[in-house]
Amino acid sequence: MRKALLVASVALLALSATGTVSAGPTDGLVKMDPSMRVRLSGGILRDSPNVAMFVKTSDVAATRKEIERLGGRVGTVSGDILTVRMPKSAVASLAARSEVARLEAAHKVTKRLDKVLTETKVNQVHSGGAGTPFKGAGVVVGVIDYGFDAAHEAFRKPGGGPSRVVAFWDQTAQTGNKPAGFTYGAECTTAQLTDNTCAHAAADSHGTHVTGIAAGGPVQGTPYLGLAPEADIAYVHLGTAPNAADDNEGLSTAICDATSFIFKAAAALGKPAVVNMSLGEHSGPHDGTSLADQCLDNLTGPGKIIVAAAGNEGQGSQSGAPGNPAVFVHAGGTASATATSVRFHPSVSNNVVQAELVVWTDSPGDLTVRIGATDGNATTFSAPVTRAQALAPTQLTVGALTVGPVAAAGGELPGGARGIQIRVNDANTDQAELQQVTWVLEISGSGKFDAFLDTTNAGGFVQGGVGAGVTVDNMMTIGYPAIAKNVIAVGSYVSRNEWTPLTGGPQQQMNGNQQVTLGALSGFSSRGPARRATVVTQKPDIVAPGEIVVSALNSRSTVAAERIMKAPPSGFYLAEGTSMATPAVAGIVALMLQKNPRLGVDDVRRILATTATAVPGETLPNTSWGAGKANALAAVMAVTPGAPGADAGPEADSGATPGPGPAPAPSTPGPNGAAPAADSGGCNVGMGAGGAGGALAAGLGLAFVLAGRRRRASAK
Repeated sequence: MRKALLVASVALLALSATGTVSAGPTDGLVKMDPSMRVRLSGGILRDSPNVAMFVKTSDVAATRKEIERLGGRVGTVSGDILTVRMPKSAVASLAARSEVARLEAAHKVTKRLDKVLTETKVNQVHSGGAGTPFKGAGVVVGVIDYGFDAAHEAFRKPGGGPSRVVAFWDQTAQTGNKPAGFTYGAECTTAQLTDNTCAHAAADSHGTHVTGIAAGGPVQGTPYLGLAPEADIAYVHLGTAPNAADDNEGLSTAICDATSFIFKAAAALGKPAVVNMSLGEHSGPHDGTSLADQCLDNLTGPGKIIVAAAGNEGQGSQSGAPGNPAVFVHAGGTASATATSVRFHPSVSNNVVQAELVVWTDSPGDLTVRIGATDGNATTFSAPVTRAQALAPTQLTVGALTVGPVAAAGGELPGGARGIQIRVNDANTDQAELQQVTWVLEISGSGKFDAFLDTTNAGGFVQGGVGAGVTVDNMMTIGYPAIAKNVIAVGSYVSRNEWTPLTGGPQQQMNGNQQVTLGALSGFSSRGPARRATVVTQKPDIVAPGEIVVSALNSRSTVAAERIMKAPPSGFYLAEGTSMATPAVAGIVALMLQKNPRLGVDDVRRILATTATAVPGETLPNTSWGAGKANALAAVMAVTPGAPGADAGPEADSGATPGPGPAPAPSTPGPNGAAPAADSGGCNVGMGAGGAGGALAAGLGLAFVLAGRRRRASAK
């Protein structure tokens, strides 16, 4: 039976006879990103009556008052940017206000899936190699992730003592005390986490593993240790993106809220903080100019540092579509009057087709885009869409199949950014039927373009399935939040390529049919550069051990036996990804902040870069390795000591806005202005006691999100 899609905010759009929608010049749509307009059209899988978004305003107080009058709520105030949840029916009224400059819809984020201490030389920092032992004492390590085992011994004080978690927010909780200034989720106290009465019961082990790398303490009978084992921990559990029951869970607005929550918790303790984000998405402009990027940028300051995973899209994946082609999340090319095209496969998981496609150009011209579907014999296209148009939810018939509905929206933002988004995202009971269709992006117009496909499971542009002037590759594959200007983006390299698990024989880490090479860049590690260098000039910033790393296991999780190094409770297992490399850098930053709590992001970035370990044969920095391999010993030695202040830096607001904090103390570049010689060492884990590894998007943006189910043409 066909599933109806609700169409909201009809007053914003006027449907033309061709099936496209023309946007009037004075209706407020010019202020909206294309994703917002798709949400207003009803072109999403779960058509919630509410929408989560970022709002940029010249008058925070007036806009907050209006949002509340319209039935909405403000979460975080980050400079002139607000995180907001409000009824979709009220968005047009808010957009019409003169002080409101821009509205951007929130987007789903997903996870970025040990010899780390010796690889990064953290073991020498712990033992006093930097003059004084540093283990993260007096610093808060914040983690925003999925699933946390508070009972794990690694997160308690030694000897089975109380929990080291000083702040905990489960954003998915339906009961309990909400954090001050926020209207969703629930907090757990340190006492609740200590006696295991916190209601959080998520089984995902990703967040547990990540936290263990950054800040895990000693566990009796194991060699595993985190990089900042004496740091306090602040943890925020996100909704299960991208298929959360609540379409507001796991969103980029929630990331900004979580970051504000952690920095406020640390400020209340008079401590600096570093926030780890081993997650990301590809719907934004990939140049650091989105409101989501700016929301994070505005939260940073002295003693407030953010590190994020570069992403795992550096290598083509197998789509699972007919012929099992290799797919990538980026396609670029040059448009002309003669249409060109690129084929792509959205992800297919649990009988759900899902993808979000974004095309950007800096050309002064315009692009016209159509989305098509082919069964190998015939191809059916949607109506053409330009920046000034939208497409109402529409189905496409291809042979015996009907696909969709497809919803699209275009718009122009202040500064010249333009966009179109198309969604197809719905369920079907026939998995095989879902995989019979290949999708086609067709582009005509003028100028260079870059397209990004944000999917949840093995989707992407087909390498080889391209028209004239189009290339599918792994460039520009660092997305939000790592692409933000004030966020340290972390790539991954290989620190372990074999191991012997708790049960079974020796194992090898493979890339295809080849064992990975120790010290090599991980094939999956996303590459830069930023799409434009107007705001962001270098990504990634640094690399760290991320393949393959031992860390803490959530006792509620089930993992493959060949990955388990110690069985629960307080177990350990192996995982790989830039998700694992990022907390290694977060832990190093915690050690740096222990020595000088007022370091700012520019200080941290400069020190990490000037003390990084060189990579033979590479000219650094570059778009693969950043500045090189993180070197904790050299980095901590390069930090000029500084005394903590009452406040580590300016505070972002989820209620009242506090005043500015102290200026950062100057820091001296490390002794390795020329990078030190490469490590010789092996590694011990992302935990391993005694050693272990060591401006607005000016231009044209066309965004597509596919949202719909496929069914037989004859189905009712």
